[in-house]
Formats: sequence, C-alpha cells, structure tokens
Amino acid sequence: MLSLVNIIAIVGLAATGTLATNVAVTVKICTDQNLQGNCMSPSINTQQQCLGYSKTEWDNNMRSIQIPDHFRCRFWEWVGTFPQILSLVQSLAPCSNNCNGDSTPDLYGPGNSNLPGGMRNKATSFKCYQN
Repeated sequence: MLSLVNIIAIVGLAATGTLATNVAVTVKICTDQNLQGNCMSPSINTQQQCLGYSKTEWDNNMRSIQIPDHFRCRFWEWVGTFPQILSLVQSLAPCSNNCNGDSTPDLYGPGNSNLPGGMRNKATSFKCYQN
C-alpha cells in the first residue's frame, strides 16, 4: 500500500516530467542509409509497444531512422537458421515481432541515425522510449 509520502513523490515526479509515460511518437524509417530509399513514418507508443515487420517488405530491410528530440529507439533482429524450426517457432510465438533477441544500442534523437553495421539487413522489430 502506498503511503501519502510515496503518492506525493510520484505526483511530483510526474509533474516534472521525470516519470516515464506512454506517449505516441512518430519516427521515420528508410530502407537505405541516410534516410534514402523507401521510407515509412509509423507512430509508436513509447515504453510498451513493439512494432514488428516480420514477413513484410520491411523485414530485414530497415537501415536508417529519424528520431525526434527527447526519444530513443532500439531495433531487434530475429535469428533463425533452419526454416523448419523458424516456421515452427514463428507459428507458436512470432519472436521477430516481440523485440527480443539481439538488438542495436539505443539510438537517440534528435537527428538521423544509420543502423549499426551488424544490424543492417537484420532488423525486424523496434521499440521507442522517452529519454
């Protein structure tokens, strides 16, 4: 049970913007480096929502991102080497859309970032956070 002091502290943190909240942010993602090629601008709820693009034209095809100020994003890859195992696992739980596994470090806004070399042609899902 929260005490009055804890409740006041939480309200104070929320008022100062220090407490993480779930807000929508729009990012720009492109198929080529430096925000070139085909691009999309999905809106994502920070902190909790994971956007996955398994089995779409964006699967393993995201190379650059533009992130607004006060936000950061992370990209995940799906690693599967045997088609039968990949098919079985994806039918049970589409891991490539769950923001689990190997990921990029946090990419911070404002500005444009190319996905690190090891993640180019591998990213299938992403999640964003407020700083």
